[in-house]
Amino acid sequence: MYEIKFLDGTVKIFESLEGANLEGANLKWANLEGANLEGATLFDTPVITFQYSKYFAFYHEGNVKIGCLTNTLSYWLENYEVIGEEQSFTPKETMAYGLWLKVLKQLEEIPNE
Repeated sequence: MYEIKFLDGTVKIFESLEGANLEGANLKWANLEGANLEGATLFDTPVITFQYSKYFAFYHEGNVKIGCLTNTLSYWLENYEVIGEEQSFTPKETMAYGLWLKVLKQLEEIPNE
């Protein structure tokens, strides 16, 4: 059973999400690991991905996940060097992810049309 709370406050329960229309659903804290989102419509919600060496990373709505660690972009920018050291990144890996984080910040600063 899946309980989905929609942006208008309504709650719906689904036996299966196959073929479900979740337009307007608030999935902010949903764990979609393993979900098949083929054909999903993600208008106005850019997902930016990056991989260097052993860790896959993605950005969505101000949040960044690198490997298994998730934080805000601001947090990553302030702490990526320390995190890289704690996670045994090579200096080159730390630099690569740091550059990617800085590009994300620049992209955030571009005004919407």
